[in-house]
Amino acid sequence: MKLPADLPTYATGLQQVFTALRATPPPRGMSSEDFKWESTYAIQQDSNNLISLRELGYSLKDYEDSILDMTSFKGPFKILTNTGEILLRKTCLQLEIYARNSNFIISKRARAADSHSTFIYDMIRDRNFLLNLSKIAQAPLVPHLIRNAATQVNYYYPEDGDGKDKKIAKWHTDGMNFVFNILLSDDSEFEGGDFIYFKGPANQFTSRSNDNLVATSPSKHVGDTIYVHGSKVFHAVTPVTKGKRISIILSMYCPYLPEMDANTFWHVAGDDGILATLKNWGVFQSAKKSAHTAYSAIGCAPITWEDLA
Repeated sequence: MKLPADLPTYATGLQQVFTALRATPPPRGMSSEDFKWESTYAIQQDSNNLISLRELGYSLKDYEDSILDMTSFKGPFKILTNTGEILLRKTCLQLEIYARNSNFIISKRARAADSHSTFIYDMIRDRNFLLNLSKIAQAPLVPHLIRNAATQVNYYYPEDGDGKDKKIAKWHTDGMNFVFNILLSDDSEFEGGDFIYFKGPANQFTSRSNDNLVATSPSKHVGDTIYVHGSKVFHAVTPVTKGKRISIILSMYCPYLPEMDANTFWHVAGDDGILATLKNWGVFQSAKKSAHTAYSAIGCAPITWEDLA
């Protein structure tokens, strides 16, 4: 596809520090929704549309051979039944009261969505659900230990008349490696809002990259899910020109591969501010010392490499 000329790239380096200094922590509160999560809502519908890290252009100087065969992009596929999708959509619509505007990456988002919703809280701690995600990512997963970043609902709709309020996702990489993006709007409900990604190593991306190296996700319906190896794939969402687009992002962590986590303090602080990040960062550094600690923290029996066979 043609590379959008006016889609900015997120702040890095010193600009990321300045962004963190201006950022505020996510609001607290619990939604009034009373939807109950059921383990039977979790399904695994696979997709043949996938690209490995090796096919994306990474090599042995970046990762060991076994890691290169991991998936960099996959989807769309389904991870919830129709009922599960409907309840998740209703839940996320209600959570917009906790959303805040940001100039970092996502224009409007509700961070720590599982702290506002028992449905999302139980969903991402359900072993059946986690096992399905783990099989897709080819690694045993838990919700990311930095809770504010583990679940985020993104809201996109047209800019205001003065053109200063575009709701986009800037070109960026994630701090997390294992990221699932669930679309919660049908494409008939909005125009624009394409999820696009760069088909090459992150260090080769520029905002003027070859158009042939930019691809669009074919997600079209509520529940369509894509998996992205977030720290190694530059991606973005183009402006929505009509209607409203909602998605929820699940950022996961592999407790057996802590060295793979690409998070930095300032990447998280760019969204949540410095004070909130200090607390979460300390919890993360402590909990990532063992896989048992990570699974115990969410009250879930450990998922092992053997479970993925």
